[in-house]
Amino acid sequence: MSKVLKLLFVCLLIVACNQDQRTYNFTIVTTDGKVNYKLKNAQTSEEMEKGLMFIDKLPEDEGMIFDVRGYENIAMWMKNTQIPLDMIFSDASGKVVWIYENAIPMSEEYIVPPEEVSFVVEVNGGQVAKYKVKLGDTLKHEFFKNFEKAKERFEVAKEKVAEEI
Repeated sequence: MSKVLKLLFVCLLIVACNQDQRTYNFTIVTTDGKVNYKLKNAQTSEEMEKGLMFIDKLPEDEGMIFDVRGYENIAMWMKNTQIPLDMIFSDASGKVVWIYENAIPMSEEYIVPPEEVSFVVEVNGGQVAKYKVKLGDTLKHEFFKNFEKAKERFEVAKEKVAEEI
């Protein structure tokens, strides 16, 4: 088997072993305590585009997370979204780097973070104020840990293949 095929196989294996669940428990750690949610993970392009459009009610402890790593100049909007949402933007480690509160339902105005982000969490409008979520707070879930572990395993595998070449 060629070295390139070996590297490809290792990469595919790492990705396959690290697939996220469709919905999972999630915590925002604030200075006032922890807030728990059940978030749906928007994984496909269609899920990323649709987001929380067309729903007329969202349970208080639910929301959606978007993995936007690798996308440049991301922008969110509220087109066809019938309820106000708070958007929490974080870096790859889960640190909250920007917040957009009470996005206006049905608005086609772009919501653009002022810096590069890795994840966007959408929850009911008013949740950020209710739970006093602020910049520097932390998003917690195995998802962030798994990302770091997968990244480390990939680097080790890449080094081993490079040594063989």
